Amino acid sequence: MLTAGWPESRLHRVNPALLEQAIKSILTHAPLSNRPEEASRSAIEVAQALLGGRSKACAGWDHRTNRAFALPAQTALLSRAACLFDPPGAFIGQGGEHVARYEADSGLVFKTNLPEERRYGYVVDQGSDADNRRLMLREALPSEYLLRLGLQNTLFGDAIRLQAVALNTCHADYPLIVTSQPYAGGEMPSLEDIAGLMIEAGFVELEVSMLRAGAFRSPVWYHALHGVVATDATPGNFAKLATDVLAPVDLIIHPMPDELLRETARLTSTPWPY
Repeated sequence: MLTAGWPESRLHRVNPALLEQAIKSILTHAPLSNRPEEASRSAIEVAQALLGGRSKACAGWDHRTNRAFALPAQTALLSRAACLFDPPGAFIGQGGEHVARYEADSGLVFKTNLPEERRYGYVVDQGSDADNRRLMLREALPSEYLLRLGLQNTLFGDAIRLQAVALNTCHADYPLIVTSQPYAGGEMPSLEDIAGLMIEAGFVELEVSMLRAGAFRSPVWYHALHGVVATDATPGNFAKLATDVLAPVDLIIHPMPDELLRETARLTSTPWPY
């Protein structure tokens, strides 16, 4: 349902050109001389299949059943492509979504989803009817996770690359998605630095009234032109490379159709000026 007073012509749609660029970026493999090419080719092929069928299980509370069916189908597809692959480098940390290793020779950080967890990170989505569909974090489908990485490349100039789909010794039915990313050293920026970058990039902060209480540890940002939301923009997920240069390390970023946000705004009596 559209918010009263906003004609169809003023709705912002998810930018198809942006999504095409994001998908292309995560499917572009930069081969490393000491990596098995077969693993890379297999990972790219399965990622193409996952991203090609992503529209069948899109965002929104009403599509939760579609996503429930899509998850086992997508993890099964990953399982068929999984191979023995040990991410190189020395362990440098583990957060709520990833294990990270740093390889000094290549200057790359290799990440996987957490082996002991049955999930592929998170995305922003609507919550339940009982909570007026306020925004929350939900577990991402593998296809959503891959698109999230591609969007970070496209919108913020990162160079995340898909390296392999690896066997998971903890949960065989949840293979590991292995990616590489240029190491970004430097001090942590302030929240003010981050907010400045997001605003400069065309994002606006959504009203707190649209968010489920306690669901986010940082603001949720919305890019009206592209139809994209982003969160987890915390100091620990950025590196300050120079006085005025910030590099995002790990944002939660994904398409969010305009009509879903308008619906949440309407149900929570939040003005929608975007």
